[in-house]
Formats: sequence, C-alpha cells, structure tokens
Amino acid sequence: MAKNFEENSPETISIMGTIDTFLRWREKNKEARGYEIYHPSAFGKAQPLDSVIQTPYGPKKMGEVSVGDKICGTNGDVIFIEKIHPRGILPIYRVEFSDGDSVECSLDHLWEVDSKYMCFKKPKVMTLKQIMETYIPASGHRHYQIKVPKPLFIEQKWKSILTPYILGVIIGDGCLRCNGPMITGNDQEIIDRIKAELPDGVSVTSREDNMQHWLVGKSQNGKNIVKSELIRLGLWGVKTQDRFIPDVLLYSDIESRRSLLQGLMDSDGTVSKKGHPSFSTISLFLADQVSWLVKSLGGLTRFYEKISKLRGTPTGSISYTLHISHTDPCTLFHLGRKKKRAEAQEGRRVNRNIRDIQYVGEKECQCITVSNPDGLYLTDHCVVTHNCLRQMQYKRYVSMGLIEVETEEHDSKLLRLFETGHHTQGRWEKYFTEMGILRGLWCCSNPLCSKFDEEGIFDKDREIGYSKIYGKDNKIGCFKPDRCTCGSTRFYYMELSVGDPELNMYGHSDMVLDYSRFDSNRYKGVLQTFDAMCLPTVPIVADMKTINSKRFDKMIKYQKAPSFEYQIQLQIYINMLDCGYGMLIYECKDDSRTATYKIDKDIEQWETIKEQAKKMNKMVGYKDEKGNVKNLLPPPRPRDKASYECNYCDFNKICRACGVWDSPKLDLNRKDFYRSLLDEDE
Repeated sequence: MAKNFEENSPETISIMGTIDTFLRWREKNKEARGYEIYHPSAFGKAQPLDSVIQTPYGPKKMGEVSVGDKICGTNGDVIFIEKIHPRGILPIYRVEFSDGDSVECSLDHLWEVDSKYMCFKKPKVMTLKQIMETYIPASGHRHYQIKVPKPLFIEQKWKSILTPYILGVIIGDGCLRCNGPMITGNDQEIIDRIKAELPDGVSVTSREDNMQHWLVGKSQNGKNIVKSELIRLGLWGVKTQDRFIPDVLLYSDIESRRSLLQGLMDSDGTVSKKGHPSFSTISLFLADQVSWLVKSLGGLTRFYEKISKLRGTPTGSISYTLHISHTDPCTLFHLGRKKKRAEAQEGRRVNRNIRDIQYVGEKECQCITVSNPDGLYLTDHCVVTHNCLRQMQYKRYVSMGLIEVETEEHDSKLLRLFETGHHTQGRWEKYFTEMGILRGLWCCSNPLCSKFDEEGIFDKDREIGYSKIYGKDNKIGCFKPDRCTCGSTRFYYMELSVGDPELNMYGHSDMVLDYSRFDSNRYKGVLQTFDAMCLPTVPIVADMKTINSKRFDKMIKYQKAPSFEYQIQLQIYINMLDCGYGMLIYECKDDSRTATYKIDKDIEQWETIKEQAKKMNKMVGYKDEKGNVKNLLPPPRPRDKASYECNYCDFNKICRACGVWDSPKLDLNRKDFYRSLLDEDE
C-alpha cells in the first residue's frame, strides 16, 4: 500500500501556526493579566528535569511531577504543585554548600538567603545571578546562607514486628550473618529499650560478659521470628560494607525516622567532648542514607573518608564518618550518656553556607508554582529553594526596579500548559471554536431551551425536553451559532456522528475544521507563524491523540509514522464526511509537544476498506441452509490465550469461553479467514 501521509506538511504547519498566532494574540489582548501569566517564562525558578524534589512519599524527579502532586514544604507541612512551566534548555549552574551538598539551577533561580556579612536585617529573595554578582568564591567569608527546614513530613507509617529503634541498633551493631540475630555491645540502657519494644514471644539472651545478645523467639513453623523479618526486609546475610536501611523505613513518618536514627546513633554514633555528634560506618550506601535521614529531620552532615579503625572491620577498609549539626542534638540519641554530652551544642544555629557556584552546561529545565505562601519547597538533599514568584512578589520587584514587565511574544506551548482546566481534546476544541473554524453539532446549554418555540416565545406549560441542537441538517455540521432561539449564547460542542448502515460502520469524528471564515487581519500586531496560502480551502477532518513522553519520543525517533489504525480511522471519516484531507495531531500530555500528520484522501484505500467491511459483515452474520442467521466469531488472531494482545483484550473472558479455541483446525481457520479479507476475487 502506497504511503498516503506526510509528517509536518506545509498545510499542517500552517494550521498549527494559526493556533500559535491565536494564542499569542489572545494573551496579548487580555484586559487584565496576572504577572505570573504575563511573564510566563522570563522570570522565576528553573531546575533541570533530573533534580530531586522531596515528596511525602519519598524523593521524585522534577521531570516526573504533575500538577496537583503533593510535595514537602519547609515547615514540616505538605504543599501542592499548582502549575508546571517548561523552560526548555537553559545554562545550568551548580550551587555548592559548605556541607558538601549541591543543587543545580538556572541563573534566574530564586533563593531565600540571609547574610550577616552583607548586613541583611532579614532574609531576602534573590536570583542566582544577583548572588553571583556580589559573591566572592573561596574568600573565606560566609556571604550567603539558606535556612535548614524543619523535619519533613512523610505520610507512610512503619509497619513491622520490629520497631525502627531495634532495626537501627541491628543495622549499626547487629550480626546479620550469624546463626541467629545478635547485637554486640554492653550498654544496658540499649538492651532494656530493645526488650521493651520486642514483640510478644521474642526475648533477649545475653552472654555472661554482657557483650553479645541474641534475639530469640520462634514462630509456629519453628523459625526465628526476628530472622524471618530481617529476611523479608532484605537485610539478613548482608555484609557489613553492604548494609543499608530499607526504603520503606527510610521514607516513613517523622517519629519512625527519629527512632531509627536514635538506634543508629546509640550503636554506631559518637559524641565528642564538646558535644559534636558523628556517625561512622564502612558502608558507603548506609552513610548516604543516614546523611539524608539527618537532613530530613532538620540537621546537616559533613562527609569524611579515612582508613577504618572501627572494631571488627577488615584491614585497609575505608570508613565513612558523618559529622552532624542539629539545633536539638539530644533528639539524635536515646542513650543517656550520649544525650548528656550533646547538650553542649543545644540551640546551635544551623544554616547552609554557599561555598561555590560553577557553570556545568545546558540542560532541559522546568519550574513549578506551589501552594504555600512563602513559595518554598525542598529539593536535592532537603535543600530549601524557591518556586515561581507570586503576583505580590512581582509587583514588589517591579517597584524596586529589579525586573521590568515587557510586552513580548509568548511561547504558545507554555500558554497551552496554563490551561489546566480542560482535558486535552476539550482544550483544542476551545481554541478552534474561538478562532471560528470549528464545525460540528452545537447544543444549547440553557436547561429550559425546550420550553421556547421556534419564534423564541416561552411556554411555561411545555414539557422540558432536549435542548435545541444546531448543525444536524448538514453532514459536516455548522459553525457555533451566535444565539439560540431561546436567547442563550452558550453552547457546548458535540462530535459529528459518522455512520453507514450498509457497511455497519459507526463512529464520531473529533473535529471538522473549515477556514473559509478565517480572518488573518485579526491577528495583526503579533508574530504570525502561518502561511495563508497553505491553509485548507475546503473542510478537513482533525483527530486528536494524547500520549505520554516515552511513546511520543519513540514515535518521533523510531516509528516516524502515525499508528496504522489511526490512519484507517481518519480515512473512513474523510470519505464519509467528504472532506479534503485529514490531520492527525499527537500531543504529549507531559509537556505539550505536538506532532502533526497530513492524511491524504485515498479513494483506492477507501474502496478496500469497504470491501473488507462487507466481507466481515457477511462472515459475522450469514444465513444457513434453513435461513437462520448465524453469528460466527472470526478465529482469534493470537495463537495463544496467554499472549499480551489476548490478556489486554476487553472481550477476553467471552472469547476464551468460546469453542472456537478448541477447534483442531484453528490454525487453518485463522489463515483462511484473514486470507479471505484480502482476497479481491472472493
């Protein structure tokens, strides 16, 4: 079959150009524009799509979040993403902090910073560019600091027979490769808490010197309960250098995380004479997890490597030490002697200091608008960062002369993303309607429309029926009416019904576009991105498809063609509605990218489709020798009931129960049936 479609043809490019032009024109001519909409991408924050955002369910990539998602605020609260603004590819800078963590962002990224060196009376919101203009790298001065958040809220509750504290002690000082679960140490206070938190049926058996303690308790099948739970969590049998915290516990509620950290710090943590807490391990992965755990509870860590001198570790092993800063370091421990030492650092002010700023290259970015009044949320390593400026912030910055609101040509893709109140097809219908090029059926929205006669006279005794529908007398419908006979000016769009009783084909066409009334002079004063000579001179059929970014990229890069079934579907609509050609619009629902294909009217293909439809109707509903109508199901195309296609078919239960699967001639019947559809002579 000859190729009858064209990607990004001059016609489809011009049609999409009219949409771009219309959106820019509409935005420019708004009487009252909010600052955020007025300046959709020129000022705000931007982070790469691979940046991490902290959510109540654990970390999530910036490129994976959606409008309405919950994310973590700076005060231990939950906030929502109100809008997402793609920024495209931008120059990216890495902001490094004194604790070794870093965050990547654009030059117009917003930071809430404090600076005693700059004599700030209170924290200020500044762009990274403004910070760089006054920052002296490696000067030794603590120019700018950002605050450390309160413990972040995570919804997940810890559910296990072992408490977070017990697991923390086991991960820190437990033996996970012995005959049974065992803890090493002679702090009776730790053992007493473990005994108090152990489940029923489990006890502690200690050696005479009180250095080794076994957790003993058998289930009905004779297995050690604690060992079985450690196996379930993936901890049993793990080497010391490979130890880790299960994600389900690491990303649990605040109290569970605090108890876990206390267990880890009581076992593998220390406190200096001056009250500075630290944690040591030879597991790099565990060190990273504990670092995040501390930060999620309102603290900071500094990371150090050295040749291990920890008891029981192999010679030459590298140990990793986290020096911890916390405003309330006593909460890091349960053990009394360690808590007492930590009191020396109680109330210490903890801030992140910006240490360096380096250019790293270009990356694809986006920014988000969040629901909290301070506009702050948590990104990589629980770093406090800012979202898009609010209207009042814009006004304040304009009054200060920091920014200038200018009339500009808007990015239509961004403007489409602002329209979150409509599903994709409804949004495009709205565009085409406002442009005056959409044909179809239009139903009056007045619920009392049926009480008005054709002259517009109201009859209160008339029964309420269906509202008046315009366009039914024309195969391709009509343009949206200005006013109904009842006086209403509000209508909702209805798709055109398409059907052929002889072929037993029925469906609904998405949209019919008619540019006969399109006035290009209306859009003077904005950038016009269409060629009026390439716009259709006859009505055309348009069909919308939405797919995710993964499928969109695959289609553009590898498939390089619209799905064949969509081509056939559009070909049917083109011929049944007698339109000039069809346009298939794919929109990526993740970032509003589009791909368009022109589907040419193909009479030969249409004749083939009709012949196949007739043969299918004949085989599905034929008459036997006695004149009785027999409804035969065609032989299934999959060769196995377990096939992917069969598993996801809506009719798999009915089909699998059909006797056609049991026929010994199933393969032959299948070949004969599908051959007959393509056999022109039959």
